[in-house]
Amino acid sequence: RAQLRRLGLFREIEAVLRRQPRQELEREFVRGLLALALPQEDDARVFDTFVQWARAGDLFEYEEATGKVRPG
Repeated sequence: RAQLRRLGLFREIEAVLRRQPRQELEREFVRGLLALALPQEDDARVFDTFVQWARAGDLFEYEEATGKVRPG
């Protein structure tokens, strides 16, 4: 978890998430941030990888049914 928090993308998304009144972000918003950071990569694939690492590090939860990313 601590190592993931050192990575810029995880820090950025965590900071944006914490500023939200409901502490949740839409999937498409997160995908957009990832696409800006990694424009040469497939944002859907990067999002899936991001979610897997975020879950493994207990940083974020992703609810597929609603498309919401929340703190872990």
